[in-house]
Amino acid sequence: MTGLAAQVTAALEHSILPSVIARGGAIRVASVTGGVVTLEVTGSPGAVLPLASRIQAQIRAAVPAITAVQLITPGTTPAEPATPSPHGAETLAAAARRILDA
Repeated sequence: MTGLAAQVTAALEHSILPSVIARGGAIRVASVTGGVVTLEVTGSPGAVLPLASRIQAQIRAAVPAITAVQLITPGTTPAEPATPSPHGAETLAAAARRILDA
């Protein structure tokens, strides 16, 4: 695991993962490339999607080198991120649509 991936994993475990697990889901770092972290989510989509903006904000606050967060489901290939908005909302919205479509 790379240094950034380890930092994101620590941020997830510290403040996000307990909420996701309590809602019936799971989340893990699938990859970190060029400042974009891809998180694989499993379980109930309702466990993660309502927390998407909180996840983005907390990861970016804990790991400043992260510029955007993508959410994928197992077996989904991460899309090439469009130029993300300053808050990554476009990337998260696209990920939410992919999750709901799956």
